[in-house]
Amino acid sequence: MSDDIESQQDELSVLSSIYGKDFYLHNSNQFDIRVSCEKDEWWAVTISGLLPLTYPSKDPPVFEIHTECLSTVELVAIHKELELLWNKNYGNPVLYSWVEKIREMLQEKYELANMFIESTNEDKDREKKITSLLRNDESTKDDDCYTDGDLINFFSGEPMTVKKSTFQGHVAFVKSLNEVETFLSQLKRNRKVSQATHNIVAYRVCGINEGSYIQDYADDGEIHAGARLLHLLQIMDVKNIVVVVSRYFGGVLLGPDRFRQINNCARDVITQSGFFKLDTKKNLRKK
Repeated sequence: MSDDIESQQDELSVLSSIYGKDFYLHNSNQFDIRVSCEKDEWWAVTISGLLPLTYPSKDPPVFEIHTECLSTVELVAIHKELELLWNKNYGNPVLYSWVEKIREMLQEKYELANMFIESTNEDKDREKKITSLLRNDESTKDDDCYTDGDLINFFSGEPMTVKKSTFQGHVAFVKSLNEVETFLSQLKRNRKVSQATHNIVAYRVCGINEGSYIQDYADDGEIHAGARLLHLLQIMDVKNIVVVVSRYFGGVLLGPDRFRQINNCARDVITQSGFFKLDTKKNLRKK
């Protein structure tokens, strides 16, 4: 047995002991490791690795990173950090260092995103203002607040049902906050939308300065879904957009999978609308 193969076996055995159920060995040199944030397992990546016969003496591991919560730019940054670690530790095992570096960068991203998720009273008032535009209740005004000349052109996708919960996406091209509000009020005219269990909203409008954006979201009771929906818009790099995903709860809890379904629904309606120029590499549908 070569020194490299023996080193690989020892390293994989240690990783199995450290990561337990998050480590899966496909065969003697191919594996998956799942890394997630302790407080929120949706923030996770799966590292699929293959060890060349000449690792670690000569060549680094071959790997792919699978995730829904990091953008292409962030994944490129991770690849650069791992390359630096390999160059620094050339000829030595690096898998543990790689995994923990990915965990560190994932945690930093989570904490940054969480700054926008934590709800203060001001945040709650802001969300109430957004969601009230989609609800027919005493706190909302009638639909005569705008004329037909103000109507926003929008696109609604086909409903999709998963375990008795139905999801439907709606998207519009907008250029101002006024147009965002007009679209939401306009969508409220659809009784089915106004009576959905949740209407998750996110928008992203170009600001005055180049590269700046006015952006916000609302969970409408589906906690954390709005922030993730906005993050999807950022990953897809779409601009001047407002998207709504209506969810009709069917009595079966979906757990964390509901976030994937919401984002898939939004991704599909954005792609199908034809309103936006999309980079196909950034917008592959998550299975």
